[in-house]
Parts: sequence; structure tokens; C-alpha cells
Amino acid sequence: MLPPPSLGPELHDALDRVLHPQFRCKAVCELRCKHCARMMCQRGMKAILLASSKPGELRVELFSTDSPPPGAELFGDDYTTASCRCLIRDAACLGCGNTVAYNVTKPCATCLQACNNGHLWVLHADSVSSTDRLDTSGRKILRWADLPPAETDGDMAGVHEYSLFCR
Repeated sequence: MLPPPSLGPELHDALDRVLHPQFRCKAVCELRCKHCARMMCQRGMKAILLASSKPGELRVELFSTDSPPPGAELFGDDYTTASCRCLIRDAACLGCGNTVAYNVTKPCATCLQACNNGHLWVLHADSVSSTDRLDTSGRKILRWADLPPAETDGDMAGVHEYSLFCR
């Protein structure tokens, strides 16, 4: 898997400053590829594309995650869209090869200043299926406020170390 370019400490600090408390009550989702059912990630969040949050624009629903999805791999070069100046790179499912996600490799100033969840990995709602993740009791839906960091999340065992090793 090709790692995304390093974001640097300044960008991580900026992302931390713009995080909004409203995201803490959101459900954590497990996301699977709709084409082959491969597990994409277990740290998903239902979201709305920032670039589509202007009045009169169509709302684009999607999912995001705070760490590289273990079921996908980056491919191709960075590019921008007409919506904003963010640099993004597509990611394909490791099971079937379909494009299911993208990584924001360099957020633009407009998106950094907007209310956002700090997630730089985005999964297309039409390419993944979602199931609410349960807490350790197995009875309640896990909320982002109660989710451990990716490095210590038991359901992400080995993924973070692999990501660090490959950088």
C-alpha cells in the first residue's frame, strides 16, 4: 500500500483545532465493499461532503474514517475536483479492485476552516454498505466519543503498526 504524503505537524494541529463536538455522538460504522463484501474499515462515520454544504447545492452523503482503511489501497496520482482545492487520491478495494474511497492528501484552506470531523479518508456511500458497530458489551451502538484511538482499537490490531512501518 502506498502511504499518503506526510501532512506535517502544522496540518495535524489545524485539523485538531477545527474538530467539532457534534461528531462525538455519531455512531461508529463497520463498512464493507458492496461489490465483494470485503471489510473496508471498522471506524466509519456517516458524513456529508464539505464541498456540497453550500446553500442550494446537492448534499453528497458519504462515509469517512480517521485512519487508512485496511481493505483498500491508494492508486493513481493526486488530483483536485471542481468543488474545492483539496488534493485527493483514489483508493480501490483489495478484494475486487473497484474504486470505493479516496484520501484527502492535502486539504484546502476552505475545507480546513469549515466545521469538519478531521477525517481524511472518504468512502463512497454507493460503494460500501454500513452496519453500526457495537460496544464491548455487544448491546449498545458504539459512539465516536467512546471509540479508542486507532492505535489502541482492538478491532484495528496490527493495522496501525503496519501503516507506521510502511511510512
